[in-house]
Amino acid sequence: MNASMSPVMSKAVSGAAGSVIAMSEALSGSPEHHPGPNTAGQPTAGPNTAGQPTTGVHSPVQPLPSSVEEMHKVSPKLMWPMLVSNALWTIGVCGGLYLAYREWGWGFLIPLGIFTVIFIWRFFLIPYQVRNMGWLETEDELVLSTGKMFHTITVIPYGRIQFVDVQSGPITRALGLKELTVHTASNSSNSDLPGLLAADADALRDRLALKARERMSGL
Repeated sequence: MNASMSPVMSKAVSGAAGSVIAMSEALSGSPEHHPGPNTAGQPTAGPNTAGQPTTGVHSPVQPLPSSVEEMHKVSPKLMWPMLVSNALWTIGVCGGLYLAYREWGWGFLIPLGIFTVIFIWRFFLIPYQVRNMGWLETEDELVLSTGKMFHTITVIPYGRIQFVDVQSGPITRALGLKELTVHTASNSSNSDLPGLLAADADALRDRLALKARERMSGL
C-alpha cells in the first residue's frame, strides 16, 4: 500500500513545490520583459519641411534685342532723302570752298579735298545706316536702333514718354514716309525714328500715346 502510493505523493509534492516557486518569483518583484518600441516604418526625425516657403525663384527677365535683326526695320526708301540731303549739304560746302580758292589761292584746296572725301564716305555709309535703323515695342519699353559705325540701342520706358510727334518733309512725303519723334521727361533724350511708312508712323504714334497715358495713370 505504501509502495503504491509513493509515486502519487511524489507527483503531488512536486506540483506543490512548483507552485511555491512560482509564487516566490511573483512576490520577489522580478521585472517582466517588455519589448522595446517598434520603430519599424516610423518616419525619421528629420526636419519637417512641408509647407515651408521655397526660396524666391523669379521668372527669367525677357532679354532686350541686341541687333536690328530682331526688330522692325524702317523703309529702305529712306536712303533717297538722306542721299539728297547729304549731296545738297556737300555741294554747298564744297562750292563755297571752291569760290574761296578762286579768290584767295591754293590754300583752300586742302579743306575742299577733305569735304569731298567726307561726302564720298557718307554716300557709301548711308545705305548701311538705313539698314541698321529699326524699332520694337516690348511690354514696358520702346526700343530703337540707330547708327552703323556707332551703333546705338535706345530703350525708352512708356512711363517716361511725354508726347510723340510725326512729321514729314517734301521729299519724304513724296515717298510716303514720315519721321516719328519721341519726347521724354528729359530734353536730352528725345529720339527720332525716320523712314517709317506713313500709316505705320501714325499707328505707332497712337499706340505710344495710349501706353504713355496708361503708365501715367497707373494702369
